[in-house]
Amino acid sequence: MNKKQIKQEVAGIIFVSLAGTLAHFVYAISGENGFAALFVPVNESVWEHLKLLWFPYIIFAAVQFFLPGRKDSASFWAAKAAGAYMGTLFIAAFFYTYSGALGKTVTAIDILSFYLGVLGAFGTDYVLMRSARPAPKAAAAIGIAALAGMTLLFFLFTYHPPQIALFEDPQSGSFGIYSVLAPISGTAGL
Repeated sequence: MNKKQIKQEVAGIIFVSLAGTLAHFVYAISGENGFAALFVPVNESVWEHLKLLWFPYIIFAAVQFFLPGRKDSASFWAAKAAGAYMGTLFIAAFFYTYSGALGKTVTAIDILSFYLGVLGAFGTDYVLMRSARPAPKAAAAIGIAALAGMTLLFFLFTYHPPQIALFEDPQSGSFGIYSVLAPISGTAGL
């Protein structure tokens, strides 16, 4: 990676951190708009909070793809998919690990987990994109399919989430955008 690409990665960290932070409030500010709900959290569940990283990261990746200085589009999309998954998996794993160890949730630690997830996402894609070997051409298709697949799951589960702890709003006991679903007792989310 050259200096221009490193600057792009740093810009991405800043963009995703700021956009993700602001996205936390968009659903309420939008008057609980159904379209906005697809892209931003609609409740305090862990799953919905993964959108804070996922969508800003995907937006930045799409912009970054068209910027000069990239050599291998297959490596790019494979690395971005790996980064997006790593960042979101980190947030969920960190949350369940620390809250299980402490027996409670702490808002400051939840916020920290988001920023660490952003660093993990960009750190992952940085390491993969600096690899000396170009990825096979199929890697681009696989990376794009992986990103599209998870994006579709975010859309679907906003309105029709599985009724398991990952999707439960710990404040209301509801799942997804609807508050009429029965809660699972004893579960928690972000």
